[in-house]
Amino acid sequence: MSWSAGGREMKGESHLGRKASKIYIKSCIDRTAAERLAPAFKALGHPMRLQLVAGLMDQECNVKHMTECLGVAQATVSQQLAVLRAAGVVTYERKGNQVCYRVTKPWLRQMVRLAAKAQQEDRTNG
Repeated sequence: MSWSAGGREMKGESHLGRKASKIYIKSCIDRTAAERLAPAFKALGHPMRLQLVAGLMDQECNVKHMTECLGVAQATVSQQLAVLRAAGVVTYERKGNQVCYRVTKPWLRQMVRLAAKAQQEDRTNG
């Protein structure tokens, strides 16, 4: 395995050697888990989608309310929610003539809370 760093090629060996490096990488996350998690991380990589998920942290919400809170068109919110749904980040439930969304997994809530807290600390400290 080789990695690129600053335009130069580096071998995937640390000072501990190839075997230690492979053990470390395997202990962090295996390929199957990484493939399951990657779509959620990719979906959260857009600022508006991250805002939508942050807004759904503690309660479910309908598209009309999200549109009003973010000050964007309903079509824009719906488009971003479709990406989040496809990635398994949010799910929805029809309640009469409204569609209410919620975050699917507790670990997603924890991750977004942690990221928000870290960002707040960065802003405060520096």
